[in-house]
Amino acid sequence: MIGLIAGGIIRQVDASGRWMAWNVALALAPWFLSLVLFRPYRRPGAAWLCGALTCLLLVPNAPYILTDVVHLPADVRREPSDAVVLLVVLPMYATVFAIGLAAYSDVLRRLTRYATGRGWARSPWTVEVPVHLLSAVAIYIGRIHRLNSWDVARHPAAVLTQATAGFTRPLAVFGIGTMFIALTLGQTLSRPLLQAGETTASKVATLLGRTRP
Repeated sequence: MIGLIAGGIIRQVDASGRWMAWNVALALAPWFLSLVLFRPYRRPGAAWLCGALTCLLLVPNAPYILTDVVHLPADVRREPSDAVVLLVVLPMYATVFAIGLAAYSDVLRRLTRYATGRGWARSPWTVEVPVHLLSAVAIYIGRIHRLNSWDVARHPAAVLTQATAGFTRPLAVFGIGTMFIALTLGQTLSRPLLQAGETTASKVATLLGRTRP
């Protein structure tokens, strides 16, 4: 069994490891930016504004990982053993999906806390709903038309054309709407978990600081 699982891991890493690693890196990039940009004491300025725009430009890359489920059937068919599918393939995909959703949700949690703390927004929804919608459109453009975040700077006309055209196609509207609902539900469900995790981490850090000699 160990040899079977090891072989499955090698095959999956060889087939999907590169794009998984790249997409996880893209998903974590806006999260790392949010750790620096959206600290409560951070004062906005020109540099902050550039960083915040970059973070918002990159943030759709995090939930975009969820659409990589299109690769799952091929990876399942590649494995001759159901055990490898259950113990290797599905956990790999679940981990990647969890990282993407958690990164996206935590960026929005930090952004909304910063915005409401400074009085820029009255509630998290006034920040999160527009970001959900823009992210859903960006995911549609990325998955269907294969445009990337940096194409906003390189090919802005193409991005704008595909974004507006998406709202004239019923199937595209359905896909964008479905992703918008998924992002809204995912953020709503994950927010209390992320807040609880941050509170626990803060308490542990405080306890460790007190116990140091």
